[in-house]
Amino acid sequence: MWGDRFSPSSPDSSVLLKEILSKVQLPKKHVRALGEDFLRLFAFYEKNGLTDVEIRERVGENILGDFYRPADKNEWYRLDSAAKVYPLSMTHTHMTVFRVSAYLSEKAEPCVLQVALHAVLKRFPLFSTACCRGMFWHYFDAIRRPIPVREETAPPCSFFKLGKRKTPCFQVLYHKNRVSLEIFHALTDGTGAMVFLKTLIREYLRLLGKPQGKSTLPEITAAPRKEEAENAFSKAERQAKGTGFMQKMALQPGKGHRKRKNDRVLHFIMPTDALRQAAKAKNVTVTVLLTETIFRGVQKAAHKAKDTANMQVQIPVNMRKFYPSETLRNFSLYAVISLAKGTKPGEEMRAEITRQLTEQTGEASLSRMLYSANQMATNPLVRIMPLELKNFVLKKIYGILGEKVLSATLSNLGAVETEFGDNVQFFDFVLGATSKTNIKCTLISYGETSVFTVTDSLRKNPFGEVICQSLAEMEIPFYIEGVAD
Repeated sequence: MWGDRFSPSSPDSSVLLKEILSKVQLPKKHVRALGEDFLRLFAFYEKNGLTDVEIRERVGENILGDFYRPADKNEWYRLDSAAKVYPLSMTHTHMTVFRVSAYLSEKAEPCVLQVALHAVLKRFPLFSTACCRGMFWHYFDAIRRPIPVREETAPPCSFFKLGKRKTPCFQVLYHKNRVSLEIFHALTDGTGAMVFLKTLIREYLRLLGKPQGKSTLPEITAAPRKEEAENAFSKAERQAKGTGFMQKMALQPGKGHRKRKNDRVLHFIMPTDALRQAAKAKNVTVTVLLTETIFRGVQKAAHKAKDTANMQVQIPVNMRKFYPSETLRNFSLYAVISLAKGTKPGEEMRAEITRQLTEQTGEASLSRMLYSANQMATNPLVRIMPLELKNFVLKKIYGILGEKVLSATLSNLGAVETEFGDNVQFFDFVLGATSKTNIKCTLISYGETSVFTVTDSLRKNPFGEVICQSLAEMEIPFYIEGVAD
């Protein structure tokens, strides 16, 4: 069946392969693809001196479970309340994609990563879906076929084509020692994506025979939990009055967009302790400290001297901190910090950022916003509007306003719990820039290393220079990696 190139090199490997594939109930081309992936893994193991017994201990006949079978007609998911806008606002040049990456201590082994992905998907069926068009809303339909990992060749967060019933909403990429998960925001938020990526990395390391310490991640041998796929926004309590989401037009940094579609991505890699100490010295949180730095960059990069619009920085808020939920779908809202263009950086700016952030992340404010988010998705008039009309109306609104109500975004995923020891050096987090919001910033920490990432689509932009200057003034040592032009 396999041909000479993929013939098992030992009788036991052949038996193990038959045992693994015996539960696969897919068309022959998919069975063959899975078989070839496992044979590549077996060849890798044999090259590294593993015995048949050791290979069987690592892989096991139940590694795929019974996941690879025809999907039931009821295996589909409604989009959560926050996700419904993403497919509608998508255009040929704009798609809300983000990336989370783990930097391994050694070069990534594609054949091991591929089998790890096959194994992990049975635990997260929500991720093995395609975004499809319904009569009134988009929805996620189950995919039951092997999803290949790919070598990275395109810039981060590049547009990838959706719409076909069998096109997944994510891709796993590798480049040297980096393993990346790029994902359509309609499927999940940063928290859900990190759970998936960390579980994938844990399985990858297990298949490599790396020591496995105590983990807080989901066991991939366990059944998926119903709560992980819930629309947590539906838990919003009914309020007397919601809160609106519309903002005034914001000051836009930079001038002119790059002719090429790829964005400039700069990673500022620094010691976590030094960043925390700098924030402590100013008696603020790390988020407030970096928000002040972003405002400084927006002021420097503003291209219209006479523009009187306020600077507005969006800060996503993980609602799981306030409304406990196991969901792996979107469950984030946001605060928008608004300052006059002439506001001077310093103690007063930090105090105002703190005040607004505290006010907007208070229980009453978040409760009203949560209710409003749910109401927009469940409004009877919106619900009965055909998808084509929704699509037309939202694209008109998005074209006029879109993300122009923001000057920049700062998304802080916080500290990644230490699951991998020295097997992983650090993580990074990238938000794709758009023509509407020119600057997108992120922060993620792992152990002793924090990575502050700036993404922009501008032709000329001094924003990165301001970040360098600010970090130097705070005496935070750093180095830069990424695409500079």
